[in-house]
Amino acid sequence: MPALLEAGLELPDLNGFQPGDASRFRAVVDRAYRLEPDDDLDALVHGLLELDASADMVEARLALEARFAASGVYLSVGDLDSARDLLEAVSQGQFERPSYLPGFVLVRLGQVRDLMGERPRAIAAYRAALALAYCPLEARTMAESGLLEPFAFAS
Repeated sequence: MPALLEAGLELPDLNGFQPGDASRFRAVVDRAYRLEPDDDLDALVHGLLELDASADMVEARLALEARFAASGVYLSVGDLDSARDLLEAVSQGQFERPSYLPGFVLVRLGQVRDLMGERPRAIAAYRAALALAYCPLEARTMAESGLLEPFAFAS
């Protein structure tokens, strides 16, 4: 950055800049992916689900990411029923975009089902992730681990 300024380049004037709906939506989803101890989780989940409900204003794929992110918030506080419900809703719809999402949704669904004591259904979710035409390496690794032993939080 200093080299650019030394070259005489200037930063754009952002006075009066107003982010669009998609930018605001993306910011809420990204914020949910990096939870902090002092976060107001109720407000965050409310924001995610509110944005999901207004998906006609933004790209539909971000609405799916909002549900996935909200499931992570629910999982972090131990609300497994809500996490499972959101993940099942996403997995039963058209969710091929963004391409990384199906693998992670199915793996997270397997993890939640393991935590709920639903091992056969967890195995089915892990297998579904591995059967995808594209499953990111990290999701594939988690699915393979889930098949070997039930998911549990580290103690």
